[in-house]
Amino acid sequence: MLYNLQRKIFEMLNIEEIKNIANTYDYIPEDAKLPYIVIGEDRSIDYNTKTAKGKEITTTIHIWCDKRGSLQTKKLLGLIEKALVKDFQIENYIYEYKTTEFMSVERETIELLHGTIQIIYRAWEVQNG
Repeated sequence: MLYNLQRKIFEMLNIEEIKNIANTYDYIPEDAKLPYIVIGEDRSIDYNTKTAKGKEITTTIHIWCDKRGSLQTKKLLGLIEKALVKDFQIENYIYEYKTTEFMSVERETIELLHGTIQIIYRAWEVQNG
């Protein structure tokens, strides 16, 4: 489930509006140029009801920028949120966007900004028949 979700997130972030500013990675290549986006950590907990089996999944996306100002990082946060606020189906799970848990921008050094966004989805198993 997490594997398929990460592949879908990568696909949703692979749009011109984002690609014109930053590349998206699962891992950071040694020759990566800033700014870039990294699909980060996931947390999954059971979210079952009497009628459905599900998971609530929190996905963290990181942005790394080398600008002294924070506008580029904040623009990327907005574009990422816009791209990920969608419901979709992958195989036998329907993923529903629940909320953006938080967005933050922190200065790591005078030349390096770190943006973070956490998105929560609820994934429901599709019952056959």
